[in-house]
Amino acid sequence: MIPSEDAIDGDGYMKDKNILLRAGLAGAAIVLAAPGAAIPDVINPVGHWSHRRFFHGRTMLDWAASIVLPAAIIGLFLPLFSCIASFFPGYVSHLLAESTTRAGLPA
Repeated sequence: MIPSEDAIDGDGYMKDKNILLRAGLAGAAIVLAAPGAAIPDVINPVGHWSHRRFFHGRTMLDWAASIVLPAAIIGLFLPLFSCIASFFPGYVSHLLAESTTRAGLPA
């Protein structure tokens, strides 16, 4: 994508010096959501007696979901925080996907 003329200063450099930082943080946030989605099965492996216990339960879903919105708001002001907080949407998406299975989520 070619930047518009008003995005370039008189010397030919981009006015917004933080654009690469923001792009890198956005990429990091996407990459960090993947471990969030995988961690429930790392903590409680499939086939183990502990699978679908506490870390796959509705209590954890409620807890993680309650963190997503405040983390997103804080991330608007502290971009690095949004990378760290991107773990939680991955976790929530895993639990929501598991809630659609026949076994569902334990209480």
